[in-house]
Amino acid sequence: MSAAELILLGLLKEKSRYPYEIAEEIELRDIQTWAHIGFSSIYYTLRSLEKRKMVYSKRRDSSDGPDRRVYAITKRGEYYLKEKTVELLGDTIPVPSRFYGGLSLIEHLDIGDLRDALRDHRTKIRSRLDEIEASENPEASFKDRIMSDLDRALARAELEWIHDVLRDESLGGQ
Repeated sequence: MSAAELILLGLLKEKSRYPYEIAEEIELRDIQTWAHIGFSSIYYTLRSLEKRKMVYSKRRDSSDGPDRRVYAITKRGEYYLKEKTVELLGDTIPVPSRFYGGLSLIEHLDIGDLRDALRDHRTKIRSRLDEIEASENPEASFKDRIMSDLDRALARAELEWIHDVLRDESLGGQ
């Protein structure tokens, strides 16, 4: 099951929604940054889930335009959502990124270029950490708070790692 399917099932578990409401919620929660769900894929994914009997739709009359479909999760969809959520929480956080590609090639840089690149990376991580901390909301849901806590912890760990690498004697650190 794809991340997009699970996200849509999760949003429909909260409440029945029209596709445009799903898109608004994805944007509001900034889900597309990690789940890569585009607006056009919402309709495709909903139809796929409906064919597999994980969601169903009802046509609702609309006074201000064409009839619209509202989608809801089925018991089968709830079962798969729970099963896959437990499975996902058992996974480790994936580490491959473009940064790892650069890291694997550092022997092709001189020490000065490597230090500059790591300092630039550190600046970006600090900016990300500032954004995370600025967006903290003490009234956020438990789920939103723990996701923010994880983002903050990962950024801090990365900053600590960069600090240690820059202090390494191989790079002329102290």
